[in-house]
Amino acid sequence: MTRTVQRHTAFDIPAGSIPEAPPCRGAVRIADAAFVRLQSATDSFGDVALLDHSFGAPVAVLGGDAARQLGVAKPGPGVVMWLYGQPVPVVGIINKPGRDTILDGAVVVGVRSYPIRSTNVAANLVLRTQTGAPAAIAEVLPKALSPASTEAIEVQTVADLRDLKHAINTDLGRMVAIVSVVLLALGMQRTALASMFLVEGAVVGALGGIAGAAVGMGAALAYAANEGWVPVIPADAALWGIAAGLLSGTLSAVYPAVVASRANPAQLIRS
Repeated sequence: MTRTVQRHTAFDIPAGSIPEAPPCRGAVRIADAAFVRLQSATDSFGDVALLDHSFGAPVAVLGGDAARQLGVAKPGPGVVMWLYGQPVPVVGIINKPGRDTILDGAVVVGVRSYPIRSTNVAANLVLRTQTGAPAAIAEVLPKALSPASTEAIEVQTVADLRDLKHAINTDLGRMVAIVSVVLLALGMQRTALASMFLVEGAVVGALGGIAGAAVGMGAALAYAANEGWVPVIPADAALWGIAAGLLSGTLSAVYPAVVASRANPAQLIRS
């Protein structure tokens, strides 16, 4: 897990305040190179790693739009931009901002080299976690960062997969309930209703197994032909794939079959 400190404010260079300096208005991101990488941004010129190794002096990496506004074609010796009346060397240009679209029109300066004179600055921590971990980490971050005042920490994260799972299970339960009500109201026996779900699951699983076996054997034959090999495929290879699909399809239909067979039409209609 990578942690990145990011601060942002706004800059405004009025036209004519600096001789021959084009005006530009956009965001200033005071960050390190890890922040740029976390956004999956790519640079066309220079190296964003200089944000961390600028030998104590402020350096700037420009977004593509900011570079066009400032008339900077590429970084190099003597190429500077003026930030709050201070010349800052340009050491890189971002051509693709990645996840953070603001980077296209922003100026990024190194967090370790740029002095912060204002206390009215928002500080953000950007974290990248392992798959499935964002929701759990988002819950504990406020307590870890500010145990005395957790309300002062605002956390934004991606969609919680646990909520998605709950919604899918809820929708599946409603679908099974609706189908059960309709079929039981039409006079179908509970055992017949359960059998219908099991047969449907078995058929779908078997068709999936047949398709998977066909694709796998086709890929094996194509690879063997490309390498000039004589293909040798066991006779029961396809049968194993079909059996696996049949088994998985049947098992996946057990739960809805049980629910449907135990459903009470009167209660389902009331709910």
